[in-house]
Amino acid sequence: MQTAASHLPRIKLEGSRIDGFVQMENVSIKQEAQRIIEELAEDATWDDLMYRIYVRQAIESGLHDSESNRTLGVKEVRARFGLKP
Repeated sequence: MQTAASHLPRIKLEGSRIDGFVQMENVSIKQEAQRIIEELAEDATWDDLMYRIYVRQAIESGLHDSESNRTLGVKEVRARFGLKP
């Protein structure tokens, strides 16, 4: 079964660059939204667009948290949830 966004390319993280995305400090939200829209397939659905915007925002938020040292290591997460190392 194909999900709403299953035909979209996977997003790969490489350092502070995100598969063609630039961090938001360098580009306005409006410009980034226009870029996302332009990259959609002609037969894209509203779900496809919303998925791409959600993923873009989630990655940006995660990068900001990482740069602000608001992250946990795997060992600490495992310990907090009582998981084996």
